Amino acid sequence: RVSMRMVGVGERAVEAEVPSPGWIAETVNGLLRVGPVFEMAKRNARAKMVTRGDEIGVNWADSVAELKSMDLESRRTRLETPDLEYPDYYLQQFHAYETGNLSWEAG
Repeated sequence: RVSMRMVGVGERAVEAEVPSPGWIAETVNGLLRVGPVFEMAKRNARAKMVTRGDEIGVNWADSVAELKSMDLESRRTRLETPDLEYPDYYLQQFHAYETGNLSWEAG
């Protein structure tokens, strides 16, 4: 997909076909479908989250251990709305989480 846009500066600007921004997302998503590429992206994304947590005073490992020690499944059962349909992209692999952003791991 392309669109016509003015490319260049001032008098040198010309109208040209420019790829639409969607091609970037399509390319990235295509690359992330390749197992080793996804695994690398997942590791890097998670490392950035851990680093950011440390920077703002949240110990990632301690927080994960505390959450894992809680009975989260019973809480989920009480809070969940089983007939609610989520958009597909909520449940797809995304960056650091293979099961999507609505997984317990992502939470």
